[in-house]
Amino acid sequence: MEVLNSQSVREFVIKRGIPLSGSKLFKLSAKNLIPHRKAGGRLIFYSDEILEWCESQIINPSDTQLNRSIFESAQSKSKIK
Repeated sequence: MEVLNSQSVREFVIKRGIPLSGSKLFKLSAKNLIPHRKAGGRLIFYSDEILEWCESQIINPSDTQLNRSIFESAQSKSKIK
């Protein structure tokens, strides 16, 4: 587990295909939407937690297709009534 600062967490996330500006990182941190800790007034991040977060941000196309088929099924059932 590697400890990352704000700049290195941005690079870490961007390498995984998720665009992340400095201001967006601070907004996510302020809203507790990204795993972080504060140490001496600075934000620190753990690489394993950030990797998990990155994976949770990626939409799986098969999940999207499954959700679409469930939605369409629910719509067709509501039309029958």
